Amino acid sequence: MRNKLMMFFLVVILISLSSGIAYIYGSNAILWDDETLFNPSEEEPYYIEGQVLKKVVLDELIADGIVASEDEEGYEEIVAIAKDKSTKLELGLKVGDELSPGDILYKLNGKSYTAKNNLRVVRIKETDKELKLFLLNYDNLYVFTEVSYSDYKKMSLNTPVQITFDESTYQGSIHYIDYQVVDNKIQIIVDSPAKMLPGTEVGIKFELSKGKEVLCVLPEFVSIQAGSHYVHKNIGTDGDIILEPKEIELGDKIEIQEGADKTYYYEILEGLVEGEKIIAKVEYGAKLE
Repeated sequence: MRNKLMMFFLVVILISLSSGIAYIYGSNAILWDDETLFNPSEEEPYYIEGQVLKKVVLDELIADGIVASEDEEGYEEIVAIAKDKSTKLELGLKVGDELSPGDILYKLNGKSYTAKNNLRVVRIKETDKELKLFLLNYDNLYVFTEVSYSDYKKMSLNTPVQITFDESTYQGSIHYIDYQVVDNKIQIIVDSPAKMLPGTEVGIKFELSKGKEVLCVLPEFVSIQAGSHYVHKNIGTDGDIILEPKEIELGDKIEIQEGADKTYYYEILEGLVEGEKIIAKVEYGAKLE
């Protein structure tokens, strides 16, 4: 029975190490303030061990945008084709069809007329003397947003942009940066990377810098006492766990994209070095961030 129990705790420790946190159980562990701890039990507190990490933090700006044209109704095109009884007009389009540059719009007396832009057929009107095609020109649509003056000073026409729309992400580019400040904000116009309808709301992410390296720790290792921030070091020997507080200076809470997931950390400004081991006591049932 004892061997099975030891094997269980070994498996728990090995699995936890893969996530960057080690779970430590010890019957002779004591706190820095001499509080006696526990024998391993499902409902007892436990320890997690981690280290100070170095991560690259991107200076990113998240904004909301809306699809529109630079000119009022500038995204609509009308193609009017005069005809009579002798005209041989071939039209293979219907409302809702989309065309790319080079696709055939219609044929008139044996001659093909092609699209010059990315288009969508929104209406077709025909009389005895005329056929009208009402077309949405996607190439005249852009994403409009506003940024603060302080963020504007970090941007240029080469600033990388990502557009999120309909659960997909597209790489965009800045089309135009306005230079008129209104309520401390400046308008930014981004090329629309996908075929989006006017009025569509999208998410925008600007990469303002290539990023900087920072020292950081997971939030569960940080405690607050009398307005100061601390982590704990294990100064115990021979299997003892003795927690000693170490005062640190915290920066911002930062979000790091790690694969498909996002993890939150605290930036460490002073008090720790990369790779330094830290430890924390976790109460039973506590939810780690």
